[in-house]
Amino acid sequence: MFFFMCALFGIFAFTAHQARMARKILANRNCIPPFSRVVDAVLKDQIAFTLPDTKTVYVDGDRLESTPTTFHNVIVHETSHLCGSVHGDGSLAMNYAVHLFQNGSVMDDERRILVPK
Repeated sequence: MFFFMCALFGIFAFTAHQARMARKILANRNCIPPFSRVVDAVLKDQIAFTLPDTKTVYVDGDRLESTPTTFHNVIVHETSHLCGSVHGDGSLAMNYAVHLFQNGSVMDDERRILVPK
């Protein structure tokens, strides 16, 4: 019941660092439509996905809490969907993929993807 109440009222949230990073990327990308949002979500079988029609990016912030560079790259990749980019379009952000250890935990990337305007 507690978990349901937390999910219902949005108690699960990005860390302050994650929220600042997501906010900065949203603010600095001119192609992102107004009223777009990045939401912390508990996801099954995914780390992040985007629904462009609702202008919503869903990210499992908890899985990325200890991997700040990967979190940055995921936000850049997913917000690129809001800009109309698709997988395999040749842009660096859209050729990105999260790497996992054998136990399923997320590897932190060595480099950040540059944030396109």
